[in-house]
Amino acid sequence: MKFLTKGSLCKTLKNAQINVLWECLVVNAFNEDERDQFFVFCTEILNSVQAHQFKMEQQARNNVGSRGQAPFGDHLAEELLFDEDCLEMIFFEILLRLDYKSGEGGSGFTPKMYQCFERYFIYINEQYGQIVTSSHALSNLLNTQTCDITSPALQFEVFDHQLIGIEALWEIILGAQDERIYKRASEFLMRLHKKLAKEQSDDMPGIKELFFQNCMTQIRLGLQDIEEKNQ
Repeated sequence: MKFLTKGSLCKTLKNAQINVLWECLVVNAFNEDERDQFFVFCTEILNSVQAHQFKMEQQARNNVGSRGQAPFGDHLAEELLFDEDCLEMIFFEILLRLDYKSGEGGSGFTPKMYQCFERYFIYINEQYGQIVTSSHALSNLLNTQTCDITSPALQFEVFDHQLIGIEALWEIILGAQDERIYKRASEFLMRLHKKLAKEQSDDMPGIKELFFQNCMTQIRLGLQDIEEKNQ
């Protein structure tokens, strides 16, 4: 993709091109590995955008620019292959619409798909002011360049327990066929409720009650699914 766009009038990928990749690599995938490549690619998109943002923040803090030099953002614009607008589209139009029980094409929800979901879940909620991640943890994660479930967990604080996409996380946990996905997603869900910011402490009894109610609701829905399958 970088080779094709270098020197082209189209410097960044748009939503339409992401949709083309979805059709080619997921809808018409030859096998699970090919399908996984789409989600690895989406994670790499996010890595690229966050690396860009991280460098811009460092530039602002360090104020290392000098007169006569090209602006820092201009250098990075050549490196940033992806339009930031496509990130919300990937999360809302693709990741939140997956079949977490059987996966697209009936091949199962894979660890690479889950890792993509978790990264976008944190990113989107941070953009809406509901999560704040640790800059140090994000820097370490970006440096590892891994796009699978073994990636280190990001450190964060939660400022609003009504998180975007939390229902999908519950669906992943209840429908997980892979022990690695179940363990990682369950730990992530618990961390989301343990890492509440101090501003949320006064609401803790109500948050715990809501979490308990959500647990019971999801267990009931899971039981209904099992009963329907056994009929």
